[in-house]
Amino acid sequence: MDFPKIAPYLQDPLVLMGFALFLFFGFVRLLIKSGTIPPLNQQGGFRVLTQILRYGFVLAIAIILLGFGLKYREMSRQEQAAAVRLISAELASNMEVAGELQKNTLTIMNAASTISTVLRMPGIKLLPAFFPQENLDPETDVPASLDYARQRIKLATDQGVLLDKLEMQKFGLAGQAIAGTISRTQSTIRSLADEDRTRYVISDSAWQAQLPILRRINIIDAARMEGIYADLRLLRTNYGVVVHHCMDYTGAVHTFFVTSPVTEQSLSEVLAGERIFMLTATAYSKSVADKLQRVEEARTYLSDAVRSL
Repeated sequence: MDFPKIAPYLQDPLVLMGFALFLFFGFVRLLIKSGTIPPLNQQGGFRVLTQILRYGFVLAIAIILLGFGLKYREMSRQEQAAAVRLISAELASNMEVAGELQKNTLTIMNAASTISTVLRMPGIKLLPAFFPQENLDPETDVPASLDYARQRIKLATDQGVLLDKLEMQKFGLAGQAIAGTISRTQSTIRSLADEDRTRYVISDSAWQAQLPILRRINIIDAARMEGIYADLRLLRTNYGVVVHHCMDYTGAVHTFFVTSPVTEQSLSEVLAGERIFMLTATAYSKSVADKLQRVEEARTYLSDAVRSL
């Protein structure tokens, strides 16, 4: 028998205990055969046999209980590892969804940026008069939208631009082109909205299903993982908010250019919609990047937890 080949099996507690008992009883048998232990009379032999049976029974019960305990522990570890792997796989799927939301947000921001750039087209004096560059700067404080609109219309009036027929004609033609661009852009934005939440779904079914198992153990920080899932759910909700603000903005711009004359109300809706969307979309874009990083760190954390089992 090659001992090095069987040595690894001695790491199992039950095998190790059986091996120890084998050595013990083998040694006792050797002692009896050698005559080192003197023969016992009938009464003494009965006592020894009684003790052997008693402690042998206790030892057998202990080994059985130990076997059940070890098997439970082994099954529990397998169960824990399976639960953590399921959650890790679900997070990987949710990361893909969050990545799609990130790409969509960039697409929407680029579309809105194109519109805001056209609104400030050089060569048409009314456009920069109505739509100042500072409205796009999150670091710049601007007045309330209605007051802001009054200021911009007053500025255009004071400059005489509103009375310039040529400028008004150029403004009208530019408005038609911008309204047409928005009509085409809105269909793209609407397709990315997923208002019924069937395309971009953040799933937590594996997390909810495995939570009873995870609450019985301490191999992962359940509170941390719950925070990750809460972040992902909020990310999906806020995506809808960003898309909604973009639709409001583009809709306000479209209404502004297809209705005449220019009013303080219609201009204020464009300025407010543009400001709100740019602030919201910029903050959301940063939030997506941060949360994706947190999810990636959580998956690494889960992988380490599985390896530790």
